[in-house]
Amino acid sequence: MGMGNTVLESTAEWYAIMKRCRTNSLDADMVKVVVCATVYDLWKKRNRRMFKHQQTSATFIANRVLTTMSLYFQKVIKEAPDSIAVRIMFDRLGIQTTLKNSAPIPCSWQKPPPSHLSLNSDGSVSNEGCGYGGIFRDHLGSVKLAYAGSYKSTSVITQELKAIEVGLKVGTSLTSNVLVGTDLLRAANILQGESSLVLSTLSVGD
Repeated sequence: MGMGNTVLESTAEWYAIMKRCRTNSLDADMVKVVVCATVYDLWKKRNRRMFKHQQTSATFIANRVLTTMSLYFQKVIKEAPDSIAVRIMFDRLGIQTTLKNSAPIPCSWQKPPPSHLSLNSDGSVSNEGCGYGGIFRDHLGSVKLAYAGSYKSTSVITQELKAIEVGLKVGTSLTSNVLVGTDLLRAANILQGESSLVLSTLSVGD
């Protein structure tokens, strides 16, 4: 359907499906509907075979799943974010809806005082994996240090905090005067003591 899945052995396949469903996105909603429609039609096939002694082909079940998905999405989706993957998927399902372009968000870099460095970090969680990274710049915008890594958690806030933690550790080799910048409000609140997060393996220094 254009969702970019790789077929794995059953345990890994279900793990990948459940992990994908944990996100809040159109892609995750599509996967949830695929699972529900598949289980529903397989159960109907089971009942027909047990109680009516009727055999149903795998092709018939697959077509029924696609039909169920198409009817559901055509009813509930009024507009969707525009992307190549969404266009391919909707075309294959025969879904007609309004595709909405994402509005650009203006942003600018705030330079630090001459005696300081600015740390801008970020964490990411996607279907392809999780990771974090950061970059140090001086008041002229010159890059002094950059780093990247991965962490086992599938929480965006945890990845974001891990990025800051690693940045503060590696940044001590340059200076103790670091201004931390993050695009995640909750991460900023945690650093300022205005929010809390229970973490078992992550410790962010003051």
